[in-house]
Amino acid sequence: MKIENREIFFAAKGGCAVASVTNYGGWWICDAHEYSYVDNVWTEVARVEYGKDDITLSKDFDMLSGSWFRAYVPRSNKNLLTKYLVVIVDENNTGTSRRISIGMECMDVFGSVSVTQRAE
Repeated sequence: MKIENREIFFAAKGGCAVASVTNYGGWWICDAHEYSYVDNVWTEVARVEYGKDDITLSKDFDMLSGSWFRAYVPRSNKNLLTKYLVVIVDENNTGTSRRISIGMECMDVFGSVSVTQRAE
């Protein structure tokens, strides 16, 4: 899987960015893990787990949300998932950098997009 913008970095103020798969016509979200930078090490603090609300993934695998981020795969005018992943992060005033790894899938091919946000 060839991914453009595989690693996305945000300043503490947050914002919006887009990643895309370049060798397939569409993809979907299949997993996510959230990390916090504590004692000079990235530590997992949440992940997609069905039945828990830390990170939620829609039943159509096109929308993902957590306490400080949202991500979605837009649909085409024919209601098909596109090759884009839009990521939106809120302002980070926690004093700690944070990261999410978003697992993406297209048929039986897997990849990921890493999103890191600096602390204020």
